[in-house]
Order: sequence, then C-alpha cells, then structure tokens
Amino acid sequence: MLRWLCGKRLWLGIGVVMHLVIDVAMNVGTFVQVMLAVYIPWLSASELDAVWRTLMSRPLAEGEGDRPKHKPSWKASLLRPLDRLRYRGAREPYVVHHAADEASIRRVALLRMWDLGARLRFETDPTVPAGALVVVAPDDKTRQAGAAAGRALVPILPGFWWLFPWCLAPGLRTLAGRVVLRTFDLR
Repeated sequence: MLRWLCGKRLWLGIGVVMHLVIDVAMNVGTFVQVMLAVYIPWLSASELDAVWRTLMSRPLAEGEGDRPKHKPSWKASLLRPLDRLRYRGAREPYVVHHAADEASIRRVALLRMWDLGARLRFETDPTVPAGALVVVAPDDKTRQAGAAAGRALVPILPGFWWLFPWCLAPGLRTLAGRVVLRTFDLR
C-alpha cells in the first residue's frame, strides 16, 4: 500500500491527467507540453524500455498467445482495453541486407543502435554493393534501395518519426529517405 500511495505511478499519473485536463480546458500555450516533458526524467530505464516495447509491439488477438479469450459480457468489455496493453506480441521485423565489407558492417552497427524496438533483422547479402543498404519491409516484401530504403526505415526508428509527414508529400519523399541514409553515412 505504501508503494502505491507514495510511489511515482500514482503521483505521475495524477500529474499527467491534471495537465491533460488543463490542456483541454484552458488556452495556456505550450505550458502543458513543457510540464509533461518534465515527467520523463522521473522514469527509470526499465520503465522507459517497457514504454518502447509497448509502442513497438502489437496487441495480441483474443486467444492468441497468452491472451485469454473472454465470453461476451460487460466484464469482458472492461477487460479488453487492459488486455490489449498487457498481452503484446512482436511485430514482424524489417530485413536489412548489407555487404560484408568493414564500412557496411560499421554502418549496420550504427543503425542497430537507433533500433529501439528491435524491429530490424540484419543479413549479409553478396549481391548488395559495398556501402549500400537494401530494406525489405514485412508488408510489401519488395527490396528497396537508396532513398526508398531510408524512407522505409522512418516509421520504425523513433529518432526519425519527425520525418514521417515528409514521407507523405510526393516531392519530399526522396529527401526524407536521403536524410535517413545520410545519418548513417560514415564518410
């Protein structure tokens, strides 16, 4: 009981709810966003890791994996949102094909550090030229190289989420992909 009443879960939760109500009810500019950003340093590394695992995973369907299948009732409708948060599964990974030279291995190691959700799988491919990356997304299964490969990495690398609106604009798609590839360029 002491852990819940004096713990950070309760008080950070109350603070988040309070600031969200302030954001909805009042016009105070960016005050709410600044105050919510201050809560992040209160989280431990394991709590931040749990947040990333939740964001990067998918909810399991009822009866899939460990998630129980509930009979239709009012209790089941209350448990479904909690079960979606509790029972999660890994998404299918993107496959990054790379050459076996030293520069490509170093580039892949840098790319691995940006992968916070463990969504990338790396494979050495002799058909890929030195210094190039080829990405195969799980949904379309086509090999993408160059700026298209960089653009394919935007949705799964949180550091590049700010580029996602650029990927929607026809003229800026190539530019967004080049920005991602330039980040991992070791020249």
